Formats: sequence, C-alpha cells, structure tokens
Amino acid sequence: MTLAILNLSGLDEAGWRPWFETVLPDNTDWQVAEDPDDLPAADRYVLIYDAPDAQFLRAMQDGVPFEQVIAGWTDHARQVLGRWRKARRRLYLIDADAFGAAPEMLAESLGGWLGCEMGTPPASEHEAEAHPLAILAAQAAHSLDPVRQLADELEVGGMSPRLARKGSEARMGAAYVVLQEQAAAAEKSTSQNKQLDKAKAKTKAAQADRTKTRRDVKTLTAKLEEAAAETGSLQAELAARDDAVKVAQAGEAEARKQIDTLNAKLEKAAADLKAQKDAAKAAQTGEAKRGQQVETLTARHEQATAEANRLEAALKAEKETATVAAQAAQALFHEEIELLQQQLMTVQQALEQEYSDGLALRKEAGSDRHQLRSDMDRMRSAAELEQLRLSTMLQEQAEQIAALLEEQRTLTTELDRSREEVDALLASTSWRVTAPLRRARLAVVKPT
Repeated sequence: MTLAILNLSGLDEAGWRPWFETVLPDNTDWQVAEDPDDLPAADRYVLIYDAPDAQFLRAMQDGVPFEQVIAGWTDHARQVLGRWRKARRRLYLIDADAFGAAPEMLAESLGGWLGCEMGTPPASEHEAEAHPLAILAAQAAHSLDPVRQLADELEVGGMSPRLARKGSEARMGAAYVVLQEQAAAAEKSTSQNKQLDKAKAKTKAAQADRTKTRRDVKTLTAKLEEAAAETGSLQAELAARDDAVKVAQAGEAEARKQIDTLNAKLEKAAADLKAQKDAAKAAQTGEAKRGQQVETLTARHEQATAEANRLEAALKAEKETATVAAQAAQALFHEEIELLQQQLMTVQQALEQEYSDGLALRKEAGSDRHQLRSDMDRMRSAAELEQLRLSTMLQEQAEQIAALLEEQRTLTTELDRSREEVDALLASTSWRVTAPLRRARLAVVKPT
C-alpha cells in the first residue's frame, strides 16, 4: 500500500513526521507531497489541516484583525473540503492539533481507516497553551455559524481533536488564571509606567544637574588653570625673590668677609699702634738718656771752661777746639731732638687717623650688616606669607573640585540605576506578555 501525506496546516514537519515514522507499518510505502497541486500517485492520501481555534489563536497572537482571521480560516477550510469531496474514499483529514492532543486515538482511527495495525505512537510532549486569546478562539470556532458548519463537515472526513481533546476545562481555567495574571501585570505595568515616568523625570533632572555640574566643573577648571598660571607666576616671583635672598645672603657673606678683613686690619693697626707706642716709649727713653748726656756734657763743658780759664793761656787752642766741638755737638743734639719729636707727632697722627678710620669702617660695616639683615628678614617674611596664601588657595580649590567630582559620581550612579530599572522593566516577562493586550487596547480605542 502506498500513502501520500499533504500538509496544509501551520504545523512544521517535526510536529508530525516522527509520528508517522513510528506508527505506520514497515511495509507501508509512504511519501510527503511537496506541491499541493501536483500530488503523487498513491492508494491513500492523508491531508493535515488547521482547526479553527488553533488557527484563530495564532492569527490573533500575530495581531491580525478578527475579520481577516475568520476569512483566512474559511478559505483554508473550503480548500481542504474541496479536495476531500473529490476523493472521499481515499482522503483522510487530520486536524494538526491531534498529533499532540490525542496521538493514541489518532493512531487507532487512522489504522481503522487504512485497515492495518498501527504501532504505538511516541509519547506526546504537547501541552495546551493557556493563553487568554484561546478562550476567544474556541468561542469563535463553536459559535460562529459559517465556522462551525465547515468544522463539522471537516470532522466527518477524518480525525478532529474536538472529538478527542481532554482537559478543556482545565485549559480554559488555566487561560483564565493567565488572564487574571496579565490583568494584574497590566495594573503593575501601569504602576511601573508611572514609576518609569517619575524615573524619566528624575533622570532628566539628573541629566540637567549633570550638565550644570559639567559647566561648573568646566568653569572651575578654567579658574584652576588661571590659579595655576597665577601660581606659576607667583612661584617664578618667589624663585626670583629666593634668588635675591641668595644674592643678599651672598652679599651678607661678602660683607662678613669684608668685616672680618676690616677686623683683621683693625687688629693689625692696633698691633702696629702698640708697636709704635712701644717705639715712642723707647724714643722717649732715648731722649731722657740724651738729656742726661747733655747735662753731663754741660758739666764737662763747665769743667772745661774752668780749666780753660785756668789754663787760658796754655790751652787757648784746646779751648777753642772744645768750644767748637761743644757747639757742634749741641746743634746736632737739638737737631736729633727735633727730628725725633716730628717723627713721634707723625706716628701719633697716623695712629689716630687709622684708629678713626677703623672706627668709621666698623660703624659703617655694622650699619650695612644690620640693613642687610633687616631686608632679608622682611623679604623672607613676605615670601612665607605669599607661599602660605597660595597653599591655602590651592587647598580650597582642590576641596571644591573634589566635592564637585563626588556629586558628579553620585548623579552618574543614580542615572545608571534609573536606566537599569527602565531596561529591567522593558525586558520583564510581564511587559512582553501584555504587549498583545496593549495592541488590542489601541485597536479598540482607535477611531474608525
């Protein structure tokens, strides 16, 4: 026996081919018809079609308008019935949902039609879809006259799940539960939308604050750059002042060297003065000795004069010689005395001048050193005050920048958290599940 299978339903091949491979006898030559208009030659044909409620549910889930849903399945049913009416005895109709809803009953019914014993069908993993639209699809399939009449005629030609489905009440109850859950999800979604609006407003405010913060940071950065430039200028000025201080310190060292040199000169002048004083004392001592010599010579002269008077006649020549010698010696003595006195006065004047010059130099050096120290202390104090002011200004600006950066990090964290909440809401199951309800609501409120 040859068997050709034609699939006109929305069920893919994986949903029905394993079933036939399992239940058909080994001696059955069966094949799949690829083209509905070019069926292969066979003893029997099996045509798989869609029941109205299954096709209604898929179409409504895709958002197809209800009128098009009814018209689409009606055309599908008429095409299937047209083929069945031409070959009633050799064509068997199978509702696509029967492979999952009633595989054992389908095997028994098809085996009776083929007149052979069928194998045990594979275990069904089919679970009825608990979708709220399934209630509407089932209601339309059973209440609309054109649909019900076509469905009843299709049932005559084969196996329909309407005769074999189990647990329809449980499926409708599950659909009702899902409907309630989706209503609760819709209410929660409304609340979440409000929260989302608040989050968006808060995010917008945070973005505005962030923009303002960026402007403030930019302004502060400009101010910081100006302060850095000013700091650089002040540091250059401070360096120049440090150089001036170093120069002043070098001048002070040089002045100290000069003072030390002057002190050495003063000490040397004092030593020279002492030596000259000692020489003057020695000269005065020599002058006293010479005075004693003069007195001795005078005495001798008087003795010689007396002797000359006494020996005037005999020693006239010797008297004259002695007188000339005495006068020459007296003149020489007076000349030596005057020369020594002049030298002593010159030495005393030089010593007094050097002493006066030493005092003036010491006074001048002390005044310059005091002035240098005062200038250095004043410049050092000014530099320290300027450095303290710059350090305080830099610390305040650093604290302001740190506070602004911390505020920016806080706003960024809050913005990221808001975005994560929005993304989590949009990616949630409830949001995706309620998408058909939102589209249906838009279609209802849309003006015609």
